[in-house]
Amino acid sequence: MDDYGRDELHSALDEALKQQSPYPQTVQQILERRRDEKRQPPPLAVAVPDKVKPYCVKAVNLADYDQLNPSHEDGPVNDSETEQDKDKEKKKKKAQKKEPEPENAITAITKEENHD
Repeated sequence: MDDYGRDELHSALDEALKQQSPYPQTVQQILERRRDEKRQPPPLAVAVPDKVKPYCVKAVNLADYDQLNPSHEDGPVNDSETEQDKDKEKKKKKAQKKEPEPENAITAITKEENHD
């Protein structure tokens, strides 16, 4: 059940019973055959701690999240990324317009004295 899921296991059990072969090896063979037919990779062995096994994660329709940002049409996925890019561009432009700062206080004083 951990490797294939509840629904797939139930289907394999039903098929094994219809074949009058209610053995674990038969169920395993059915599960593997069905996985091969769907061209799915073999299941990965993942150790799930007992304390989280009772929890069930429900799949959600991700299209519902598109409604949160109705202006999102083939544009950037993350608006914060575009805002960050805009901020970076503004900083670059400001840095280019800004005169270079003096290296230290002494050079600043001598530059002021030269202007007078």
